[in-house]
Amino acid sequence: MPGMRPLLYPISAKFPIGYVIARAAERVAWSEVKPDRDGVKRAKISVLFESFERHGNGLALAALERLTRKLSDKERQLQTLKSQNHALEQRLDVLEKAVARVTQKPAATFAVNTEAVAKD
Repeated sequence: MPGMRPLLYPISAKFPIGYVIARAAERVAWSEVKPDRDGVKRAKISVLFESFERHGNGLALAALERLTRKLSDKERQLQTLKSQNHALEQRLDVLEKAVARVTQKPAATFAVNTEAVAKD
């Protein structure tokens, strides 16, 4: 709004957009306000009712972009690990089949081979 002084407090980065329906028309010097009997400081002020969007200062958006990039990196790492796992599973299958073939040979075959080696 024209004539309004800039905000003295930071805009919250918790949400990228704040939907405002009203705001204080005047500032309150809280250091000059006396607490009531309950110890609470209260002040009567004018309020302007209007509706507008207040965009965050970019911190939330930057954090969201950083997390999105991090998620993309993790998804790529996961795909790499899945493909490596698949390749290792295939190699393990080949090795298991080879071991099964070797262990299913009759014992006589091994005895013949050891006798041939012993004669040399």
